Amino acid sequence: MQVMDRPAASALQHRLKVGEQVSVLTTTQHHYDLKVTSVDEASFVGRDSSDKAWSVRYDQIEQLETRQFDGWKTAGLTAGIVAVLYVLLRVAFHNLDDDLDDAFSGKN
Repeated sequence: MQVMDRPAASALQHRLKVGEQVSVLTTTQHHYDLKVTSVDEASFVGRDSSDKAWSVRYDQIEQLETRQFDGWKTAGLTAGIVAVLYVLLRVAFHNLDDDLDDAFSGKN
């Protein structure tokens, strides 16, 4: 998630991508959650959750928040979680195996 306060129009034209989810606060304090459908040099168009199209001029944006998906970060996080779970399960089963061995050998 990236938040930009009073972003420059030139930066937005090249930064916004079709399909990207954005949250926009305008200089008139209107808030929109949109999926970008087109981008040009002066504005972008996005659709809200009810599929209504909104055109937002760059010079009317007070704050813009973009939500970007990063496949590598998501994959890394998933791999990390799986690795930790694997280690925890190995430790738990190793301790269980030791307890079972002790129980059947008569050790307490």
